[in-house]
Amino acid sequence: MKFATIILALAFTCTQADEYDVIVVGAGAAGCPLAQTLAEGGLKTLLIERGSERPESSNNIAGWSKVLRSECVESFSSKGVVVSTGNCMGGATSVNQGIFIEETNGWFEENFNSDKFFDKGLIRDAYNWVRTRVAPKAAYQITPEGQLYAEETIKAMEKAGLELGTVENATVPEYGIWRPYTTFDNTDGTRFSADKLLDRSNTNLVIMTNKEVKKVIFKKKGNRNFASCVQFADATEKCIKDNGRIYLSGGAFHTPQLLMNSGIKEGGDIYDNPEVGKNLSDKPGTFALTFFKRSFGYAEITLAEVAANKIYKDRTLLFEDSSIGEDSGLDTILYEKTFVPRGLRDSPFANEFIFVSDCCTALQASLGGGEPLPQQCGPLFDNDFSPCAGLQQFSATTCLSKLSFLAAFVADPVSTGTVTLNQDGDPIVDVNYLADSEDLEAFGAAAKLAYIIKNGMDPDEDTFPEGTSDTCPNAYQQFIDSVLEQAGIEDNPLKGFVSVVQPNALEALALSSNVEIGSAIGNSAIISPHHFAGTARVGDVINEELKVKGVNGLYVADASALPKTPRVNTMATTMMIGRIAGVAYVNKRRGARALRGNHAADEGN
Repeated sequence: MKFATIILALAFTCTQADEYDVIVVGAGAAGCPLAQTLAEGGLKTLLIERGSERPESSNNIAGWSKVLRSECVESFSSKGVVVSTGNCMGGATSVNQGIFIEETNGWFEENFNSDKFFDKGLIRDAYNWVRTRVAPKAAYQITPEGQLYAEETIKAMEKAGLELGTVENATVPEYGIWRPYTTFDNTDGTRFSADKLLDRSNTNLVIMTNKEVKKVIFKKKGNRNFASCVQFADATEKCIKDNGRIYLSGGAFHTPQLLMNSGIKEGGDIYDNPEVGKNLSDKPGTFALTFFKRSFGYAEITLAEVAANKIYKDRTLLFEDSSIGEDSGLDTILYEKTFVPRGLRDSPFANEFIFVSDCCTALQASLGGGEPLPQQCGPLFDNDFSPCAGLQQFSATTCLSKLSFLAAFVADPVSTGTVTLNQDGDPIVDVNYLADSEDLEAFGAAAKLAYIIKNGMDPDEDTFPEGTSDTCPNAYQQFIDSVLEQAGIEDNPLKGFVSVVQPNALEALALSSNVEIGSAIGNSAIISPHHFAGTARVGDVINEELKVKGVNGLYVADASALPKTPRVNTMATTMMIGRIAGVAYVNKRRGARALRGNHAADEGN
């Protein structure tokens, strides 16, 4: 009898050793600060990432565009608009442009019915904790050229009627011109992505990469369902202890996917909730361009971010300006597929053109003594380089390396879309951009003001000796026109659109009202900033403590919990959610012992 008792005790101990206090699914902007906070708080935490470790190229600003079409990014098409999410450690914080800006207390008061979870003090403490670790310094001002560029942008914005605003502690002003914080170090351009928050020496933290969670497993206690394990594609499982928690931090696409695949959906066998995957929110955007007379490196202009807000009727318009630098202009254009109108972006022609462009870029590098030409490109040429003739005139070493973007967005759209599943249980993304007529009008107003600002970018020789280029806009337009001609497009919706630095750009399109402008650009050159939110929002899918309705032990901590996309870049707010969720649970487990304290006491650690 004693022997049997010992065996049972040993078996129980082994099982417990394989279980966790918390499992966090998704090592992105929210999952990393969440897991770090939980492990710091003494909880045995398993952090699971479906992708791999970050590629080396993502560590520095000079490589950010190189990861856009890597395995670190998962892309979908929303009716021709490229929409994407991070797919490696750090999530989108490992591949974005590093703009770090916080939402205001007023935004949270307006969009949450109570402060039960999103208490203003907790929010600011969580923002502070994140910022002091990943964005400790204000916007880049590395070189005289970068500072002059920023000053010229601000002058053009003021000329267009925008006012100067003030950023306090990285919080966005309600309106005006401001300099965002950044997650790139302003001495050497090193990126501080969310995964750098992780203390990998902490024995409470276990990290798994390249493991895709397919669903959450529940066990019954009476008539209630309790989350107990996560199941991987190979049918193996990892489990939590009794009274533990599973947090879904997969983002606005994959968190609702996991909920639906786990039986929490309309007509779900675990819990019937038709709101899962609805309310998908993102900012519709477009851009205006400026080309300079010479190319700039990343340490010169890219680091001079300038942003502005403007109220148009009851909508907020957001503008963000930065140079791209070196060869990332081509990377960005190919990634967003802005070289063709929206209706062609899902066509075989667009993908074929990207293939040819990549091969021509590789050809240039190989002819210059770089890497050998990739084997798959060989048949394209057959000793004849004619497919690259058009691209040579618009190569990564000419106009695109002289390019700056002024991106324009509707910051607070009301149009919403959905995330649904295909027959294999994978996401189908429909953002439903510009479905609301007021969004459409605001989008046109944002595009029009972006053109006006860029037309005002005319630095004289005393302040910016290189000046702007008169030839590159025409070259870029010819490039676009030739691409569409190759596709057999006779009625070119982008004709005259790209040369937006020319004063008659809008007249060339024969457009007048903001609705007409919004409709034309929405069908041709609309882009996404990839600021997705809302698909498992508080009130509909989860409660204000982030617990999934209808079940126990399952929580959501990422941007899908938000009621809609924040008015600015989502990175800071998503990381804040991860931190605040971790603090709340650690404090709950500790009882009276609090984690909040004074963030300044450990600033910079």
